[in-house]
Amino acid sequence: MDNKIWFHQPIQPVNRPNPQIPAKKVQQSTGQFKELFQKTLENVQQPIKFSTHAIKRMQERGIHLTESEMTKLESAINNAATKGSRDALVLLNQVAYVVSVNNKTIVTAMDEKATKENVFTNIDSAIIL
Repeated sequence: MDNKIWFHQPIQPVNRPNPQIPAKKVQQSTGQFKELFQKTLENVQQPIKFSTHAIKRMQERGIHLTESEMTKLESAINNAATKGSRDALVLLNQVAYVVSVNNKTIVTAMDEKATKENVFTNIDSAIIL
């Protein structure tokens, strides 16, 4: 008995698609990256804004920010942005600031009295300075 297998055609290598990306697509994605990088860079350099509501609450509650506190607040917001935060609670010198991180906007501010027994909702991070 003959245990050999006979093939009538030679075995061919499997044709696989070429994994290389055409040069046009690489250039296009580089352009998209450049745009995204530029937007991110502009957002980091953008100064902190205050909503009308936040300005009103700060005036009512006698909350004033020094230059060093503004720097700390801006640094905290930039740090939250790099971590992927969208809405944050920043506690700085007994004052709570609710911040829209994407817009770099202070939404509201509360002093120590206003924060007692208060529940903060719709935030995804908290920063304590």
